[in-house]
Amino acid sequence: MKKKAFIYGCAQLGIQIAWHISEDYDFLGFIDTDPRKHTANGGGYINIDGKNYTVYHPDILKNMQFDKIFIGSEVDIYIKQIKNILFNYGIKENSIDMSLTFIPYYARLNFIKLLSLEFENKKIKGSVAELGVFRGETAKEINKFFKNDVFYLLDTFEGFDIRDCKNEKEQGLSKANIGDFSNTSLDYVKSKMLYVDNCRFVKGYFPETSNQIPNKEVFKFVNIDVDLYQPILAGLEFFYPRMVDEGVILIHDYFHPYYTGSKKAVDEFCLKYNLEFFPIGDAFSVTLIKNKKSA
Repeated sequence: MKKKAFIYGCAQLGIQIAWHISEDYDFLGFIDTDPRKHTANGGGYINIDGKNYTVYHPDILKNMQFDKIFIGSEVDIYIKQIKNILFNYGIKENSIDMSLTFIPYYARLNFIKLLSLEFENKKIKGSVAELGVFRGETAKEINKFFKNDVFYLLDTFEGFDIRDCKNEKEQGLSKANIGDFSNTSLDYVKSKMLYVDNCRFVKGYFPETSNQIPNKEVFKFVNIDVDLYQPILAGLEFFYPRMVDEGVILIHDYFHPYYTGSKKAVDEFCLKYNLEFFPIGDAFSVTLIKNKKSA
């Protein structure tokens, strides 16, 4: 008889974990703290390989027998919150499995690291940027890998903006709320940067803040991780024309089951300019490569 397992976190990382454990575990469904995602609240089911899985409130753990619960979040602060919730439900440490938690995160970091080395070998020049910084986990690595380059970090540093949340809901793209991803600050992110003298912090609503980037600035790498349709599309429209030949834009959450605006923005942009994009193997992200034909 197969062991039974839940996955805490029902976004793309949780789905990827489900792909990996399906042969070895009887997968019981997803747990999530966010009531907007609960199947009982109208959040829908998660379909994986033709089978629907329920998204439960953590209270289900009181009444169900299981062997493992896998953590499907790669964000440090959320992992701590999840573990505290599980401990409060009496779940023991040896029942919590994080063996698959960071595979996508490190796949993405490996991609960025190898890209920086490739640019170095090819002597490709330009600045780098991240649109959507949150708590600076990925930005810290970009700053490290591209330590000799000017690095623009663009974010509200206060979470989602009301204008984008309204647009998402009107288009039925997500249930984003004002204040989501607000557990951060500019000072907190600054404290993480290893080469802070090369950093240019651009605080506020994008694309209104784009005027803080010099007109002559060109980029070789840009990471876009803002989750929502309008800022992703605005980011692509702003940065793509400013990319050097062979420059790369990495867009996170293209495959996200809830923040579907990312896919919509990328699809529309690539259709408009006849561009192709490719997944990088982290189950989340796709990449665009600038070339002379698409200049």
